[in-house]
Amino acid sequence: MLQRQISRAPRYLAIGIITFAVAAAIGLAILGLPIDSLPFQLKNKDFTNYWMAGQLALNGNGPTLFGRPTDYFEAMKAIFGADYPWHNWSYPPHAALLLLPLGVLGYLPGMAIFLGFTLALYVLSLQSLRPNWTPIAVILLLPFLAGNLVSTQNGFLTTALLVGGLALRDRRPVFAGILFGVLTFKPQLGLLLPILLLYERRWMVIATATITAIALILSSILAFGIQSWTDYFRYIAPYQTEIMNTFGGDFPHMMGSAFGSARSLGFDAAQAIWVHMPFAVAGFGLFLFSLWRLEDIDARSFALLIAGMLIVPYSVAYDFGALATFAALWPFGNDKRQPGLPLRLALILVAILPIGMLPMGQAGLPLTPAILLGAFVALLTSEGAFRFNGTSSSPAKPSRMPQG
Repeated sequence: MLQRQISRAPRYLAIGIITFAVAAAIGLAILGLPIDSLPFQLKNKDFTNYWMAGQLALNGNGPTLFGRPTDYFEAMKAIFGADYPWHNWSYPPHAALLLLPLGVLGYLPGMAIFLGFTLALYVLSLQSLRPNWTPIAVILLLPFLAGNLVSTQNGFLTTALLVGGLALRDRRPVFAGILFGVLTFKPQLGLLLPILLLYERRWMVIATATITAIALILSSILAFGIQSWTDYFRYIAPYQTEIMNTFGGDFPHMMGSAFGSARSLGFDAAQAIWVHMPFAVAGFGLFLFSLWRLEDIDARSFALLIAGMLIVPYSVAYDFGALATFAALWPFGNDKRQPGLPLRLALILVAILPIGMLPMGQAGLPLTPAILLGAFVALLTSEGAFRFNGTSSSPAKPSRMPQG
């Protein structure tokens, strides 16, 4: 009975989070605080992009949202003030479909709903990966939780989609495919998913993900017009490359790739990409080797997440949510094949990366790529690797893992 209650705790927590978020949103809506009365620190948030997207998309201003970054920023300044710092929209049109509900909410109520619902989804994704949490795992999840709450970013949502899809691809392939299909609004996070799913012969996951992605894209065309996509590739996608290559301040310190680390040390973009290439090649090679070496599906998932962060040049702290989550939720006391000391230390370091990479970069020690490579090697050389749920390997492959 106690075990059953423990396994249901994440669901109760998710319901509690949503209830609190709705109550907070209602209270903030009643207060009706105008935006110009809010402290600057509360207005200068990443969430403002999501709220603006909901506002513009619902009011038929798609050309402003998906067009020139300067036009979008002028629309932001009209609401947040002439001295508002630079913000830009960076997502494909079908991302705006997910944010349409924010168009009917005020700024603060929208923030409460956005953070509350995405956090609840994240909590539910944890249950799909590991029903019974441990105190140490919760402590190791705090860096990501705190970092995403402070930044008001989309990390809870993207992590829920990626963690949930990876955890459920064996047990609930249709649902996993839907999650992966929605994740296409941030495609770099699923860069290696097609290779993993093809190798494991997850045909139902692939089909469902493809149908979901196509349905979302077609829906965005119906909602915003085909011009939204042509403008996205004409303006937004190239501008994201410019941001990656030229933005300064703390931004390079927040990129966890070797490219970002090189830029953090003062290299220009042309030099940084050459620094990045060996890490990307090593990450891809180790990922291919891991498909053969690791039979446990959760260990494979962890390998995929490490490789993705090594390969993609543009990845920032809140994009490390799924990787940090898998690192934090390794088994304690319920599996004979627990990770050895090198892998445990690597997992701890990976779990704290969402808040660790910025101070490391500011201190002139952008060590995230080295930590990721070290964790990859520790994973591949760990005796028996490790297991999260006691799940078996893919049924399509006989186990080659050494028994611990």
